[in-house]
Amino acid sequence: MTELEALEAARPASHDTVNKAILKEELTTKELSVRVIPDVPLDFRWLENYRATVNYEVDELYMRDDAVSSVKIDISIADGQLSSKQLSWDGTLMAGDAQLSVRALEDTHEVDVYLNLERSPLLFFLGGEPVRKSDSFYRARIEAKGNSLRELAQTSNGALVFQGGGGTLDNIGVDLVLGDVLEEVFTRLNPFSETETHTRLVCHAGALTITDGKMAISPGLILRTDKVDVHSSGEIDLRREKLNLVFNTQSRKGIGISASKAVAPYFKLGGTLANPRLVLDVKGAAVSGGVAVATGGVSILAEGLWDRWVTTAKNPCKRLIAQVTKQDEKRFNSLLQVPESR
Repeated sequence: MTELEALEAARPASHDTVNKAILKEELTTKELSVRVIPDVPLDFRWLENYRATVNYEVDELYMRDDAVSSVKIDISIADGQLSSKQLSWDGTLMAGDAQLSVRALEDTHEVDVYLNLERSPLLFFLGGEPVRKSDSFYRARIEAKGNSLRELAQTSNGALVFQGGGGTLDNIGVDLVLGDVLEEVFTRLNPFSETETHTRLVCHAGALTITDGKMAISPGLILRTDKVDVHSSGEIDLRREKLNLVFNTQSRKGIGISASKAVAPYFKLGGTLANPRLVLDVKGAAVSGGVAVATGGVSILAEGLWDRWVTTAKNPCKRLIAQVTKQDEKRFNSLLQVPESR
């Protein structure tokens, strides 16, 4: 029995530690009607009445003692459109640039956003202490039309790809930020968080696309700590705000059989954004078939690629990005290319 399996076996029964309500995927009509993405009206028609240019530069912006950054902003308004000529920042902790375009049409609005973050440590935003690496990046492009935030989400198209390094994550701090369901997800992804105060993250990476408001997390997300490898894939429907995500955790030590053939300790996060539901299926079908059905799409587990992409990889995060480059050039190629301005 591996250390991870021993911890899982020692866990109290789920009904003793988790609210029963979050373990059932079925939602009531009232729960289904609750939305997180606000239906807040947007009105950018005022752009048609102005012509302007905004230039703003900051040589040193102090975010904290060890995080100093310069900022450059160049935005123009003309012919009913707000567009950025330059949005960039460069500092000791993070660097990046962005492009923004908002156009007011006769009966709707068009929004186009591009974001490129370099040396942007995800752990910094979670209260952790990152290892600063020059090869970390987070890039996204999203296009949408609508007259409200909800309509923009429902019509959004785009992609997100990222690869980050490691660091130390405060387990107690994460628990304070997360709600009941997400706290339980974090604990099941990393059982050691119940007995250790910190998690040492080695790397993290992911790739997903958005088509007409449906977010396909495929081939998925990978997170490696010093003790476990975690993979997630599935779908988030922004139109109905429904969740369909599958998570799998494998110990990095002591695995004697192929993860693609084993009965894997995976679970599903279903429900909606407003009412997520944790569906436990520790004794579920073999990974090779069960996850394919659960995710409704291609995943590292469903395709039997866990051993090649994760278990045997020195750096599964870089392996994921390399595979995305080979297989999904049309969807991710523009994001994976280093921007000329950087």
